[in-house]
Amino acid sequence: MKKYLFILMALVIVLGSALVFTQAKAAQQAPAPNLVVYPPISDLNSKTTIAILGSGFTPHNEYNIMFHDGFGSIGALEETVVADERGNFIAGWALGRYTRGGILWDGSTDIMIADMQFNVMASAPVAFFTSKKPKDEWPSWALAATSFLKAPK
Repeated sequence: MKKYLFILMALVIVLGSALVFTQAKAAQQAPAPNLVVYPPISDLNSKTTIAILGSGFTPHNEYNIMFHDGFGSIGALEETVVADERGNFIAGWALGRYTRGGILWDGSTDIMIADMQFNVMASAPVAFFTSKKPKDEWPSWALAATSFLKAPK
């Protein structure tokens, strides 16, 4: 009887250890997707381009670039991105026509990366301001941010 109890306990310990090891290994291999937008504070100008950098995505998968628009909806860029063999990507967004008609506005919004079924995987904030306005009409956060975003001379 003691022999069977010992074998049963050993089996439970081995199976439990294998389960814990498998879960720990899966957690190491599947980092959460991350997203960065640069510059995080940008001029709302048709000539402005922002960089969208992603990591931790499934390699070779295609993703949508989306954003909250000025109408309370979610818009998607026509272009998609494909993660490289390490799950990273870099995309550029030339604001162009998105600056017209209230599509983008002065203020903060989110840039989102979604799979092809439009399930959001990661997001990052970005703030826009119109630098063509007189500086006394700029929001206070734009004044503060542009002072530290300027490259040293």
